[in-house]
Amino acid sequence: FKYRLGNKRDTIPNDASSNINAGIYIGRKWGATRFYEDKNRTSINSWAFTLGGFFSPTVVSISPDNTKKKVTTKSNEFGISYGIAFLATYRDINFGLLTGFDTPLTGNSKYWIYADRPWIGFGVGYKIGIFGGK
Repeated sequence: FKYRLGNKRDTIPNDASSNINAGIYIGRKWGATRFYEDKNRTSINSWAFTLGGFFSPTVVSISPDNTKKKVTTKSNEFGISYGIAFLATYRDINFGLLTGFDTPLTGNSKYWIYADRPWIGFGVGYKIGIFGGK
């Protein structure tokens, strides 16, 4: 979920949206793992905290409303999203607080009123282990 911050002076309204994103995330993780004396039981990652940065492709929805009427038709354009994130993990479920910027790259997205303006976000994730990590 993203909440884009507006600006009353420039008559830019606040905006909320939700998307599914995938990108590159690099960070430092702190946490605790339970280990058992019985070697037949596996260790369980009980909790962890991660601080890091992310970079991901994004879709920018362009319309007359969010370009101050500089475009006349709606379109979806390509952009880049980047910023920092704090994740709290319990077992395999992640809860994240994020902040970042969206930079549009194509078409009429240069008129987008939220270009390079900060946003705050909340995310929920689940470790699917597609790369074979433990």
